[in-house]
Amino acid sequence: MDEAALRYWKKFENETGEIPGTRAVGQWFQAGEREGLWGLLVITDKSLRFRHLPSDNWLNHLFTSRAREESTPESIEIVIPLAFIAEVGSPDRSLWSRIFGSQQASFIVDWSTAEGPRRESFSADSRRFVEALRSALQRRGD
Repeated sequence: MDEAALRYWKKFENETGEIPGTRAVGQWFQAGEREGLWGLLVITDKSLRFRHLPSDNWLNHLFTSRAREESTPESIEIVIPLAFIAEVGSPDRSLWSRIFGSQQASFIVDWSTAEGPRRESFSADSRRFVEALRSALQRRGD
């Protein structure tokens, strides 16, 4: 890992008070949206985190529509405590979407809050990330 990455993860640990574990590039899909926001997915010792940090670079424009970009000008951080996660599932996919759709690992997180049950949809660039999340949930009861 290069020096900049080491500094980023040290700052992450200092800001959150959590130890970062498995990481992936991924998307968060707001309810009803087909295009997700790109960001960083992180499993820590205490939570599942998604960080979307908007940027105005040419690479970002390749993956994000202008309308979507203008509707989300600030950074977004979703923090789901591992203790509150009820289930990590896979979305239903038709045969055609499995053949021609994204090869990213899509997953759904059902979790509880004080306001009631919530559901968040994500995709990660690695199936290993989803396996690591399920493994972390199994260990939380130990």
